[in-house]
Amino acid sequence: MRELLIYMALYLLPAAMMFYMAADVLLRNHRRTEHLLLSAYIACYGVLFTTEFIRQQVDISYSPFLITYVFGNAGLLILCLSIHFIIKITGVNEKIPGFLYPWVFYIPALPIPLTILFQSNFTNSTTFEREGLFIYPEFNAAYLATMATGLTLSFFIIWMLHQLGKKAVAPQQQKIISLLIVVAILVQVWNFIFGIFEFRGTMPPYPYIYGGIIWIGALAYGMKKFDFLASYHKRFSTLHEINPSPILLIDRQGVIESANPAALALLDVKSLKGKQFTDYISEDRKEGALERFQYMFDRGERISQYESRVTTEHEEKKYILIDGDFVFVEHNLYILCILRDVQVYKEAEETIRFLAYHDPLTKLPNRRAFYEEAANRLKGSL
Repeated sequence: MRELLIYMALYLLPAAMMFYMAADVLLRNHRRTEHLLLSAYIACYGVLFTTEFIRQQVDISYSPFLITYVFGNAGLLILCLSIHFIIKITGVNEKIPGFLYPWVFYIPALPIPLTILFQSNFTNSTTFEREGLFIYPEFNAAYLATMATGLTLSFFIIWMLHQLGKKAVAPQQQKIISLLIVVAILVQVWNFIFGIFEFRGTMPPYPYIYGGIIWIGALAYGMKKFDFLASYHKRFSTLHEINPSPILLIDRQGVIESANPAALALLDVKSLKGKQFTDYISEDRKEGALERFQYMFDRGERISQYESRVTTEHEEKKYILIDGDFVFVEHNLYILCILRDVQVYKEAEETIRFLAYHDPLTKLPNRRAFYEEAANRLKGSL
């Protein structure tokens, strides 16, 4: 009974935590690729711990089968999914040719079909020995080569995160990237120590898998502290349901990711998602708006009371003031713009200006208009 409790604490408890976390990430937004990748990544860690629990309970003769077809394959998928996930959240995938993305990231998983096809283990240990409570593998060349490949690719991931961190403009984005870099380095060191060297009799077999707990802990902290990979509905429920001000969420290319009902009413449309915001800017203001938005993204500066004019679907022109700042939503950087319809004030301003130079009854120019016009012409004749 004591041995079973030890196995449960070492394997089933982490596995349960992994599967719970995987489900939590998936339920936050099951339609986004990032959530699917991270959920699958965490679930594969759960498979590793579950496999080890089963392996320690059954006869040692089952170890080669479990390691070859379950444990080893799940480990390869973890590597591929982690690379795909980092590529996705850093936006590097947009620069990769379509015929390569995402299949190029799953090249390290090629041993999986080869293992099934040839019924042979290409990436892991094949000989096992019981020592005390645990069944330990004997590290062979295939296992060490697999670990070395994984560590090399992990260095590539850390380098990519570092490059992204240098380009980050939003403070929240910088904090999340810094967190991921620190954790990636910690896990890299952990995997090197406990993946390359043997600790028979002092630690459970394959102790490097516990590095996954470091990752999961960091992700849980990031999701709580920085709202990383937060539920889209949770994050924008107030925006869509409560706020009376027109609000748009706009990406670097000027594409509208989200619009609340007030924004739809302002532009007199039924949907704005996926449309170019500048398509609604009046022609005489469009070029300036494009330059302003690009300047914001390049410099990381917010926008305050920027005056522009929009044209609704029914060709009605309205003056607006725009206030905007950066937000980091589900790993992507956006400008959150709050629009204010100032058309009434503009019309009142024009009315006041008209009445200052015209008679309110006849609409003809008044004495003030005559004097100013005369003064201007006299200046022009000198």
